Amino acid sequence: MAKVQISIDDDLLTKVDKLADSMYMSRSGFISYATSQVINSNAVMLAITEVSLALKKIADTGSISEDDKQQLDDFERIVKMITSSK
Repeated sequence: MAKVQISIDDDLLTKVDKLADSMYMSRSGFISYATSQVINSNAVMLAITEVSLALKKIADTGSISEDDKQQLDDFERIVKMITSSK
C-alpha cells in the first residue's frame, strides 16, 4: 500500500475527521473510501451517458450495433455490481 502526503484545508480536515470518527474509520480509511466513492460515481455517470447515447442511436436507426450491445452489457454489469452490494 502506498503512502501519500496531501495538503488539505483545515476546515475540511476537521469535517473529514468528524465524519470518519462517526463512521468508526481512520482518517486514511475514510479518505480512501471517499475517493473510491467519487471514482465509482464517475464511472456510473459515464456509463449512464454512454447507454443514453447508445439507446438514442438504436432509436434513430432501428438497429443495434456491436458497440451498442457492448455499452448495454457494460451498463448491465455495473448495475449488477451496484445492486448486489446492497
